Amino acid sequence: MDTEFVTLHLPATLHKKLQALATEEHTDLVGVITQLVTNAYQQKSWLQNLTILRRQIENKGGLKLGNTKEDIIAQLRQTRHEIFETEYAHLYR
Repeated sequence: MDTEFVTLHLPATLHKKLQALATEEHTDLVGVITQLVTNAYQQKSWLQNLTILRRQIENKGGLKLGNTKEDIIAQLRQTRHEIFETEYAHLYR
């Protein structure tokens, strides 16, 4: 198996922190760096998906909750009431 290697220069303090993390995680320094990079890519992907979702909601006209805090609270109360009527009201009649 041909694997290429590179030399990575790190500040000594960062190396100590990574080594401590590796010891804590029962892995090696390369394993820690690999996990950190994997997590960074996953977070980037989540943020991109969140941005896409926000655009889709905006393009569909938004959540239509209102502009003020009071409008939003009123809409949430109305929604909660509608859910209660649909799902649970028959249990109390």
